[in-house]
Amino acid sequence: MEKQKKFIDSMLSFINQSPSQFHASEQACSILTKSGFQQLFNDEKWNLQPEGKYFICNHGSEIFAFIMPKDFDVDTLKFKMIGSHTDSPVLKIKPDGIMNVDDVMVKVNTEVYGGPILYSWFDRPLSVAGRVAVNTNNKIEMKLIDFQKAIAVLPSVAIHLNRDVNEKGLHISNQKELLPVISLSKMEKFDKKILLNEIADNIGVNADDILDYELNFYDTTPGCTVGLNDDFVSSARLDNLSMFYSSIEALCNACAGDEILIVAGFNHEEVGSVTSTGAASGFVPAFIERLYQEIGKSRSDFLRACSNSFVLSADLSHGYHPNYPDKTDPVLKNILNAGPVIKYNYSQSYATDTESTSQIILLCKKQNFDYQKNVNHSEVRGGSTIGPKISSLLGCHCVDIGVAVLAMHSIREFGGCKDFYQMYGLMNAFFN
Repeated sequence: MEKQKKFIDSMLSFINQSPSQFHASEQACSILTKSGFQQLFNDEKWNLQPEGKYFICNHGSEIFAFIMPKDFDVDTLKFKMIGSHTDSPVLKIKPDGIMNVDDVMVKVNTEVYGGPILYSWFDRPLSVAGRVAVNTNNKIEMKLIDFQKAIAVLPSVAIHLNRDVNEKGLHISNQKELLPVISLSKMEKFDKKILLNEIADNIGVNADDILDYELNFYDTTPGCTVGLNDDFVSSARLDNLSMFYSSIEALCNACAGDEILIVAGFNHEEVGSVTSTGAASGFVPAFIERLYQEIGKSRSDFLRACSNSFVLSADLSHGYHPNYPDKTDPVLKNILNAGPVIKYNYSQSYATDTESTSQIILLCKKQNFDYQKNVNHSEVRGGSTIGPKISSLLGCHCVDIGVAVLAMHSIREFGGCKDFYQMYGLMNAFFN
């Protein structure tokens, strides 16, 4: 239990310090560097060595970390990959997003990113984080920013003014009602650059040197364990920073063997993955093929390796909800703290098939790990993952696996401590 508590505390610390995908990637780079991994850059030649540990960071939001095998002269040099994603559903700030409302209050114009549970964002202390592009001596410099303190709130309408809300629910207009309040305004004092000036002060630059930004709101309340026996985790961004962090730590624990070991953390999963840093990007097969070419292998060697290699697509899943049992399959009820979940979908929203599943089940049996199987209720459509994107690009075996949680895509999600720890153990076993 002590090891589990230590892991959960470390995972929550990582998530608390990662209010955006850019912060998560920066933290991952720091962890990897401290563990002896060398950073590489795409526009440079790589000098890969046996048992070498390396990583690249693309556009500040996508991570590929890998350990080379002991021997490059293996006839069919396979690879193992754990893939996850660094982004989460949030409210993004639109460019020039300040709005002066009736000379009374200043609001921020936002756009919904991904599929958040919108009502969960109301009446929370919100802060802002992301990255800022700055003109530094006529060169573009990217700077991370995190206000850390609460600077905004989305106030609900009082029940006296919306008396049917508990019976009819809350219909939310994205353009009208998802506009956090950040300040009072008076005509003689209002400055449309009020947020830009605050950003400039926060990162120590002149406002006129800010070229652009990518910022999102987040809940300032840190993640924590809950329950009479601290059995559960309540936190923002469990989807999917819990899996990303676990995979990074598992790779840091791994030793070089007969295969290339890879961890990938992709951006933009929540909006379909079809971007330069998403799992559907052509960079994915190009990166892995480059690993083979850099050590003297051919494209044929790479293609042969793909047919024998294996990918874990690690993402969260839906657990059995005691207040909504009708949302769950009547047979396979994924209970919190009953073990990692293998995710099935015969419409191929998940990449799991019988061959890949069998390998994971065998691994769980060998290691005495608990595991569960997940299918959606036949009348409730589930989400998708990076699994089908990666498996279709590489043609390798892939299984979608993760941890069952409640309140997925809420501003705070809820899962079991034991599940997260066991999933971390499964990742370690997969690599070792």
